[in-house]
Amino acid sequence: MKQHHIVLDARLQATGIERYANELIHHIGLLDRVNRYTVLCRDPKRFPHQPEGWKFLKTDIGHYSLAEQRYLPKLLRSLKPDLVHFTHFNSPIFYTGARVTTIHDLTLHFFPGNRMKTNPLRNVAYKLVMRSAARASKKIFTPSLATKHDIERVLGIKGEKIVVTPEGVDPVFAHAQTIEKSYAQALIEKKFKIQSPFILYVGVWSEHKNLERLVEAYDQLRATGITPQSSGTLNPRLVIAGTPNPNYPHIMRRIERSAYRADILTPGFIPEADLPTLYRAATVFAFVSLYEGFGLPVLEAQATGTSVVASNTTSIPEVGGDAFVSVDPMDTHAIERGIAQLLGDQDLYKAKIQAGIKNAQRFKWEETARATYTIYQQILGEVG
Repeated sequence: MKQHHIVLDARLQATGIERYANELIHHIGLLDRVNRYTVLCRDPKRFPHQPEGWKFLKTDIGHYSLAEQRYLPKLLRSLKPDLVHFTHFNSPIFYTGARVTTIHDLTLHFFPGNRMKTNPLRNVAYKLVMRSAARASKKIFTPSLATKHDIERVLGIKGEKIVVTPEGVDPVFAHAQTIEKSYAQALIEKKFKIQSPFILYVGVWSEHKNLERLVEAYDQLRATGITPQSSGTLNPRLVIAGTPNPNYPHIMRRIERSAYRADILTPGFIPEADLPTLYRAATVFAFVSLYEGFGLPVLEAQATGTSVVASNTTSIPEVGGDAFVSVDPMDTHAIERGIAQLLGDQDLYKAKIQAGIKNAQRFKWEETARATYTIYQQILGEVG
């Protein structure tokens, strides 16, 4: 069998995309013992699983930069790859070699954010680079049918060019089920000063994550009160984990205006090693995003055995199945009712936990890598 040279562009250091690249590298490394691989990255130390024989080439060519357009094609040509996989759509327009691209979502198309709204040139560059990457690629990987349809509609790409490769759930999240919930709660209280019960959100702070409506729904929930089937009144805290984004100061301003501000906790960035325990300790995981390309946090929470309230939009129903309480993310009363429904009905609460555990088992990174590697083989067979 002929040996080919495959380059993976894994320069982007962003939580979800970096995890995707890490998982592909780890599992393709287990599958493919024939081809030669080079990984372009900003810091090789961020890749804990480095398959034997793979080369990790440090490069300071940043994303969304002129250097990416000017110097990256030269670097790629010097490596003489048979195929390049851009694990994020940002790629050089004038690179002419065989390529595949992963488009994780079209968030910036639907929610351009403050930086793009105030900089028209950035907006134009984003659209130009994404369209160019989509058209120049032999195949496009995307994690959900919902995003595939977005790519077809927005970018004008034919469906047969787009390959849906759902993401997976790291086994560490399922392993968290072995931790007693009360013990997980004690660990989280000790390390992060978060007392149970609590409603949890984990992720970035940006417009499409709908955090202002989540806070509004929480205010309504606390004002109404919850009486579980057992007895007494439940007053859960709200935990919004993740690093506050200075481009969206209105999110923190909404938190500060809450009548229940003392019970809204913002612990900041949570190290990846602590995420399974945090999910496990939560009473409810709330993910009421307006747009998702996949929605991996829903699966991670389900895998740990925590019940989920999530949006009924974009990819989330496709990913979460019938194993979560579905709500309209534009309706704060619907969000409030969904959370109250779970907290007030123990039979429903337990049923969604069991359904969530089963649902999360459908998604494995091994399958993501296998489907990706199959496309590599097809294309390499074409290019010779």
